[in-house]
Order: sequence, then structure tokens, then C-alpha cells
Amino acid sequence: MAAEDTMPLALLPPDDEKEFLLQQYHQHLESDQTSIHETSSSIYVDTPCCSLNLSRGKSDYPVGGSLENPHKWTCFINCILQCVVHTGPLVSKLLKDDHIDACLSGSDKFCCYCSLKLHAIEVIKLSGLFLYPRKFVKVVQLVSANFESERQQDAHEFLRFLLNKLDEASVPSSSPSERPISIVKEIFRGLLKSQLHCPGCNHCSDKLEPFLDLSLEVNQMDSVMDALHSFTKIEVVENFICDGCKSCVNMEKHFEVEQAPKVLVIQLKRFQILGTYISKIESMVKYQLELDLNPFMSSPDSKPQNYDLYAVVEHSGVPCGGHYVSYIHSSQTDWFLFDDDKFSISFVLCQARFSVVLYPT
Repeated sequence: MAAEDTMPLALLPPDDEKEFLLQQYHQHLESDQTSIHETSSSIYVDTPCCSLNLSRGKSDYPVGGSLENPHKWTCFINCILQCVVHTGPLVSKLLKDDHIDACLSGSDKFCCYCSLKLHAIEVIKLSGLFLYPRKFVKVVQLVSANFESERQQDAHEFLRFLLNKLDEASVPSSSPSERPISIVKEIFRGLLKSQLHCPGCNHCSDKLEPFLDLSLEVNQMDSVMDALHSFTKIEVVENFICDGCKSCVNMEKHFEVEQAPKVLVIQLKRFQILGTYISKIESMVKYQLELDLNPFMSSPDSKPQNYDLYAVVEHSGVPCGGHYVSYIHSSQTDWFLFDDDKFSISFVLCQARFSVVLYPT
């Protein structure tokens, strides 16, 4: 899309949608009994999805509510939930789409669609307040063995888990040919074209592969653009039997983006497995507020395929522990680190340890 055609991300809905959110929120409150409980330092009231901290004051910020990490291990969940709730196209679909026919909750299964919808309603309604996403944490531990232990996990793995569960929950259980496209595929899915080329007979073999994110090697890379160029560069596959000439040759292989997603998720592969040891790449990887995917498309358009940066996940500390935070773009000028601190664009762009970045078209 051309720069003037890029879709601005609306973190908070317009007035008519705010009224809709309020109605949905109060309906959930009326259908689920709330309770009040105390800890040594705070007083909480349980809402249908979260626990609202009444001991911390409200701040007038144009972003959703803050998520607490009282047990010191749920930051990998919180940072991804913040990014998801501030993904405008996804939240808009969650709140407006009819989901009754596809819902899994009636079969005693975890319905990620209903859970995310309720979470989004509460977080947007309670903007500026402090919440603990207790139901999400509990159900994630129940439905996935990967996250059942109370210790730090990988945020990217949790994002993939969340999107896979949302994909399962967002379409009816009819035959595959009759199923409508899920909201996950509609918003996050792109297509990669893998091409093998024989330099001897010029035979080409193409294969299309769907993706929900691009995982980029960042070792010795100065920027995300460098990593994208490396990802799509031609590589040599030795001793390969060509389907065209049937000879054993060194084939040329490379990736191109066949179809760009509405929201582009990029994982920066900072963790390296060296035998039994996991190391982390700490070097600075630069990226820009606007990314043009057009140079990496299989059929480049005359117009840029522009994406505007709106969310970033950062990991600090050692590979098997550490801490995750998220940075959210809320307006033309403001970024928020989810400790409720306000930072400049220059601060966000100079951080060295980011691991996941998200761009909407």
C-alpha cells in the first residue's frame, strides 16, 4: 500500500464502538458474580476475566489497562496479550463477528475466541487501571503442558499457541471445504514462495507455504531490513536431483513473499542452541517505524507495501529466564512501555533486545 493509503491503528474505538464495549462489559458483569479479596499490599475485585487492583490509582492514558505480574513469571503472557489487545483489526473482528456456531466452550473445551473477546472488553473498558489476567493464566496452564509449570516461558511460543487456539475456535466444526476463513488467517496469514532453480536447464520448482510470522536470523545483522534481505537471498542446495533434467546439480533456492498479511509479525531469532548451551544474541538490530515489504515480494508492485510499527516485545536477561515487556504505539507521537511509563520514539527505536515486532498495513 502507498504511504498515504496505510491504515492507521485505532487503539481505542470511536464513540459508537465504545458504547458497544460498555454494553458488552456490563452484560458480562451481570452474568458472573464478582468477589473481593485482599493480599498483603492490595485489594482486588474479581471481574469475569481479570482481577482488578483497587489499590492502584487510575491514569489517563490512551491505551488499555495494565497487566500485573504478581507471581513474577507471567510476563511472557502479559506482553503478548497487550500486543494482541492493541491489534486494531483483530479486536474489531473479535467484538463484531458472530461466533456462536463456532464456540467450543459448550463442549468443555477452552474457547480462545471467547476468552480473548472478554479480555479485550475488560482491558479497553478499564483503561489506565491495573489488572491480573487470572482466567487466561489458569486456562493456559490447564490446556497446554508447555505452560503448566509456574516459570518463565518463551513469548513467541505463547503467541503461536494463542493464534493456533484462536484459529481453531473461530470457525465452525463443519467440513474443511465449507469452513469460512478464520480471523487469524484473515489478519495474520501470508504466503511464502519457495523456489528451486536449476542453473543447467533453467527448470523452476515453486512451492507455496503459509506463514503467521517471519522468523529472521539476526546474528551479524545490523537491521531488520538486512535480516529480510538475508532471508530472501539465493542459497545453494548441493547435490540435488533436478526434476527437469534429472541431473544431480547444485540448485539455487530462495524465498519470496507471495502474499503479504494484513498484520506482519516478525520474530528476531536471538537465541542460539550450541550443543547443550543456549546463548543469546544481544547486539543492536535496528528497525524503522515504517517497513516496505515490496522489495521482498515475488511480484513487486509499483506501490510500496507499507507497514507501520505499532507493537514490540522485548526480552532482557538470560535465555532461560529474564523478563519480557511490551511497547505499544498509541498515537502519532506516544509509545508506552507496559509499566505505564511514557517514552519517546527515539527511546523505543534504540532498544537492543527486542525479539518480536508487529506491523499492520
